[in-house]
Amino acid sequence: MRQVVAIVGGAAAVACWGETPAPPAAEPAVAAGPNVLIVLWDTVRADRMSLYGATRPTTPKLEAFARDAAVFDRAIATDMWTLPTHASMFTGRPPSSIGATASNRFVADEHVMLAEHLREAGYDTFASSANLIASPLTNLMQGFDTLLTTFRPNGRAQETAFQTAAKAATQAKLLPEDRSTEVSPGWRSADPDAGWDKAVYKDAAPVQHRALLDWLDAREDPKRPWLAYLNFMEAHTPRIPSDANRRALLDDATRTMGLQTDASLFTEVAYMVGKRDYTDGQLEAIRGVYDASLRDLDDATDALFADLRQRGVLDDTVVILVADHGESLGEHRMMEHRYHVYEQLVHVPLVVRYPKGVPAGRRSDRVSTMDVFSTVAELTGVDVGEDPARRSTSLFGARTPQPVFIQMLDPYQSSLKEVKGAWPDLDTSNWERTFRAVYDGSDKLIVDNHDHAELYDVDADPGETTNRAETEAERVAALKVLIADWEAGLAAPPKRERCKAKAGTSQADQEQLELLGYAEPEEEPCRPVGSGSGRRRPGGR
Repeated sequence: MRQVVAIVGGAAAVACWGETPAPPAAEPAVAAGPNVLIVLWDTVRADRMSLYGATRPTTPKLEAFARDAAVFDRAIATDMWTLPTHASMFTGRPPSSIGATASNRFVADEHVMLAEHLREAGYDTFASSANLIASPLTNLMQGFDTLLTTFRPNGRAQETAFQTAAKAATQAKLLPEDRSTEVSPGWRSADPDAGWDKAVYKDAAPVQHRALLDWLDAREDPKRPWLAYLNFMEAHTPRIPSDANRRALLDDATRTMGLQTDASLFTEVAYMVGKRDYTDGQLEAIRGVYDASLRDLDDATDALFADLRQRGVLDDTVVILVADHGESLGEHRMMEHRYHVYEQLVHVPLVVRYPKGVPAGRRSDRVSTMDVFSTVAELTGVDVGEDPARRSTSLFGARTPQPVFIQMLDPYQSSLKEVKGAWPDLDTSNWERTFRAVYDGSDKLIVDNHDHAELYDVDADPGETTNRAETEAERVAALKVLIADWEAGLAAPPKRERCKAKAGTSQADQEQLELLGYAEPEEEPCRPVGSGSGRRRPGGR
């Protein structure tokens, strides 16, 4: 792994982790393909974006950008949380062939990731993530030679310049009157620093933008094509959108309600299990805060695209804007992004722009975000070899309508355990299910591990309010066969020791995981963090 120094806000910051560098690789020849930029809008559901028909103008700048891009109206995530959906995009495999789940939060070294393929083909590789899950903590960052994160790995005492800038960017958005989240100045706590001590420095998109440009300027060979992945967390809880975009989208009453309504992880989960309640006005305010966060993402992403255009590289770059999953905002009395596979959790944005190779226009075919892998391979011409476990197909190759599948293999229960601590007799079994789903035409069948079925026409009923399963038993049976046949043909994941993301984490990392709702405090580590990050399996592909 080459150590690259990035200049962020005028200060030097080492842009790789450094504790466990990958073995040095031979310098490849300069590749001939286009650059690739993957902008990941973490926790963004399509139906709240004006690009996809939302009434509030949440994404006006992306709409302008997308006029000469391919916009996929029916893109579906492979799961409903960060790790498996990223792993699918980076390997082209469905979740069950990867083995990274809520109770095994590590991508095995045997998987050869998209960044590794491009690096081997001659690409420089850069990643910046504000999400602790999309990081070396879970081994997702294999193949990225330069990595900037907004958290301190392994308890490193001193912040990097990048982390300091990310913290400042997040702090600048806090409003004194806000008491809605764990990081809000007015958060009710006996310890006034309790929330900020666990802050993830998450609203860092403008800082990540500057870091990418600094990295581009510092490269040894500007002719070499590059792959960059940026994870923007503005829409993830705890949400603290800018006041400018709160005011741009919300009336005064809704804005005030959004600042006053308790939207902490604990309270949202307590609402979900029936131990707290929100009024209709409070739910609308929570949705308004979410929408303002989307507008922050829209502004930050547009500024990045504008700078790349000004530098003359945007049209030579395959730009993919995608989300890893969506977010529940009260639908089906659900919050956050776990516990089911309803549309608000899996219907995500997907926009691809490359004027030299991608026809612009809206695309109505239903596709999987897993197809990002093969799309990048096709548009760059990079040989990714054969993998019989891969189920990804290029979004722009010869395609016929085909079923799209979802696997939620392992429920994430950490936030449920907190609520059960407050109410020990609480029955949470309804939130501890696993799910499979298939889309065939406009029909979507969801089946849980107790064989309970839900059948919806998601085109006519996108809110999934009318379950047709009991009245259409034959259709349910046929779709169950589709799921069973598809899963029967999938490869098993690598046989590895069960390994979890807590392995080797610092107390600070653990607190940040808890704030995001991703922690399992009783887990025992099974390997050091980063022991496989960035490595290739023997024999290359």
